[in-house]
Amino acid sequence: VPDKALVEAEFHFKPEEIPDTEFDGRIDIITEKNGEFSLFDYKTGTQNKEFLSHYVSQNGVEFKTKTGRGNPEQIKKDYPYQVPLYFLATSYAKELQKYKEKLHTLGLKYIRPAFEGGYVDDTISSQALQEFSGQILKNLKTEVVDKIKDSTVFKPEKDNFMCQNCPYEFLCDGGDDD
Repeated sequence: VPDKALVEAEFHFKPEEIPDTEFDGRIDIITEKNGEFSLFDYKTGTQNKEFLSHYVSQNGVEFKTKTGRGNPEQIKKDYPYQVPLYFLATSYAKELQKYKEKLHTLGLKYIRPAFEGGYVDDTISSQALQEFSGQILKNLKTEVVDKIKDSTVFKPEKDNFMCQNCPYEFLCDGGDDD
């Protein structure tokens, strides 16, 4: 049981390494226990194919599977930037910088019982994220930001839920007519 908890922590930042780009969002919960902070996002959907320990590793940031097989373009598309982005927010967002020095753990909590056995915690240390933060920033720029900036066509997602909750609805060329 944590000593304290902050829910729906908002953040906003503009990293110098990615010019003309702003990130904003909300972190589900930041907990404090014995002076150390943990940051978590609750998930009700399907668990990621790999654990954060792979995604935030040399192979993970190089978009390779453990076996070296697989389609690198699909791996890039499926890469879960959420937790790494939250970690970056603790470095750049004024609202969250007070947690940076004492941040111990970050992760995902899959709370809906799954076929494979139920509740799953997928956590990683802030030290691991710090080690790869430069590569994560580089990947965010080349694999997300640059691709969005270079796009001229924005199509709706197959999943209507995603479209209804998309902050970029104004860019979409399809809207409700898919």
